[in-house]
Amino acid sequence: MFDKQLIRKNIIIVICIIAIILAIMLIRRTFSRYESQADSEIEAGLTFWVVNDSFQEDAVYIGDMEPGEQRDIEFSVSNYNDSISSKVPIEYSAIVNTTTNMPLEYEIYKRVDGNDEKCDISEEIYQDDDGTYYKKMETQNFELGFVKEDSDKETQNFVLKIIFPSYNEDGLNDGNADDDNWQFSDLLEYVKISIDARQKVEV
Repeated sequence: MFDKQLIRKNIIIVICIIAIILAIMLIRRTFSRYESQADSEIEAGLTFWVVNDSFQEDAVYIGDMEPGEQRDIEFSVSNYNDSISSKVPIEYSAIVNTTTNMPLEYEIYKRVDGNDEKCDISEEIYQDDDGTYYKKMETQNFELGFVKEDSDKETQNFVLKIIFPSYNEDGLNDGNADDDNWQFSDLLEYVKISIDARQKVEV
């Protein structure tokens, strides 16, 4: 005859073991996503070559910013790369995807004749399959012509400004000495810059 208490105890032990294994897997997955990135350096500049319809992306980790700081990530988009060049007019937009771990603010500027012109951007918050929330920002469309001769080669320059405001306990950004910023000390931010290019269709 079966001992019901023994069976129940064994079932509970098995369930606990499975729960522990799942918890370890989840912790390792989360940790591996963010581990050892805190000391990563921001790239001096990212370069994208738009010579046909394409979607290109590059990523950086923001792990050592402190409240009150600002970082700039420069990136450029060209209609040529070495011996390859665009044979059609190209239309593209810059897309910035970020995690939402820290209360960072983002601004995208296009550099024109030494001046930074703020880009119009659309924003949305979305959640991936793992339950992580992301912010997506997309600029208006920009254009690059096709390359018929060397004088048609063009590079357009941008800068993504990342701003970490100083917050105090009541959430006000007043920069007082009693700002309670310790809560952000172990957080990292993942930033991905993408270029979505397509052939410009004349209407």
